[in-house]
Amino acid sequence: MARFNVARTSLIAVLGGLTVMACAATQASGPPLTGDWGGRGLNLTLTADGGTLSYDCADGTIKGAVHPNSNGEFTATGTHEAFAPGPQDADARPAKVTAQYVGSVSGATMILQVQPAGADRMASYTLTQGRRVKLIRCM
Repeated sequence: MARFNVARTSLIAVLGGLTVMACAATQASGPPLTGDWGGRGLNLTLTADGGTLSYDCADGTIKGAVHPNSNGEFTATGTHEAFAPGPQDADARPAKVTAQYVGSVSGATMILQVQPAGADRMASYTLTQGRRVKLIRCM
């Protein structure tokens, strides 16, 4: 009976190790994405510490470094703050909410989907590494 328990314990340990290895293979691999990425309506600047997003009519942040997995896919969290056209009250509370960022990178192209808390759907952007675009701020 003791032999059976040792074998079972060893099998559980091996399977647990394989599960951890499989999870690690789908998570971050390699250095973080950095630099400027731009596309219609969005400029994204990434550093080893996180990122900032400037939209036509919003701003956002990404918390922490963005590490794509071996397939070039990544997820990140941060904030999103929508603006309104025209003057704003100086005492108005910012409309800053948490946001989920889901993306993929292939070469110099990034597809980024943004879902602010409370939004019905994700907005999708195609960005190019090294590109900055002119934004038309809340007209």
